[in-house]
Amino acid sequence: KPPFPVQVIQGDAADLPFEDKAFDSVISSFAICAVEHPERTVEETRRVLKDGGRFMLVERGLPSNAFVRWLMKKYDIYPNPNVAWELGIFEDLDIGQLLSQGKFHLVESSPSKILTLHALSARRGCSAADRKVSSNSRLGLPAVTDERARIVFRYTPKKDVQ
Repeated sequence: KPPFPVQVIQGDAADLPFEDKAFDSVISSFAICAVEHPERTVEETRRVLKDGGRFMLVERGLPSNAFVRWLMKKYDIYPNPNVAWELGIFEDLDIGQLLSQGKFHLVESSPSKILTLHALSARRGCSAADRKVSSNSRLGLPAVTDERARIVFRYTPKKDVQ
């Protein structure tokens, strides 16, 4: 049992059960590439973040290097359609573009040595100074000191009702 209160809430990441601007930070690990509606999930994340709030995520997606992306596509290496069927993970997402379309300002981008993994940090409505993207840097994850921030949200897809 952790030494702090934890609340586990299960639901749909594209329809979060939280008020607008409820959180200072959101941390996501391999969620956007696994949800049915990634665009809506990013919009919902922005909705629940306070102005200047930070969205830190690690995701699978298209290689950030254009040449590597072209090479992998040319030889049918990536994206692998079987991965989506077998693992429920979509590898063809451009995570940076998805964040930009969701009106986030990319602060840090750290492509990993495994070309299809990305560590990113973005802000909701940040200042011009914070908008400078720092690539290949280590993400500075702030320590959580506010008890209200310790909420775990588990994604559960809605079942089709017929």
